[in-house]
Amino acid sequence: MSETSTAEYIPLQPQPPPPSSSSTAPAGHFRAQIFDPPFILAQIGAVQSLYYVSSSMFLLVGSYWVEFPATLACLFDVELMSVSTSMGKFLIALYFLNALFLAWTLTIIVRRSKLCLDFVATCHLFHFILAWIYSRHVPLSLTWWTVQIMAAILATVLSEYLCLRVELEAIPVAQTSRVDV
Repeated sequence: MSETSTAEYIPLQPQPPPPSSSSTAPAGHFRAQIFDPPFILAQIGAVQSLYYVSSSMFLLVGSYWVEFPATLACLFDVELMSVSTSMGKFLIALYFLNALFLAWTLTIIVRRSKLCLDFVATCHLFHFILAWIYSRHVPLSLTWWTVQIMAAILATVLSEYLCLRVELEAIPVAQTSRVDV
């Protein structure tokens, strides 16, 4: 046999990925640190969609209780949020209730305590932009800003707490079957 034919019979062993590969997790880390923009955008879209779906549902339920029409103005008009009217007080309560729902949503969708602040800030930034577009001026109401900041703090702290609880759960290890001899 020639030398080239013997080389064909050498079994190939799988090569480990190079140390600079971004798909491997550094030592001591739970997950691989992969930058995946489509996945992050999908998470942002899901969080933002659920934020407005929950706001709308809370608004619909509450509009029967407080007896006012549920419109987009209730979500985006800065001037409606006031502590002097029953509708304004309800909208303030709605934002805090929605902050609790946002924290739970982040626990389900994001599941990383380190990312909770980023997602809450992104959600409230988009809400600020939409409120600005809807009302055609930058929100200047002190009540609106106070409620938004306090709701963001509540959502961030609670979502980080809930995500930490999920991250610290015991990882189940499959037990091999034992055979008594």
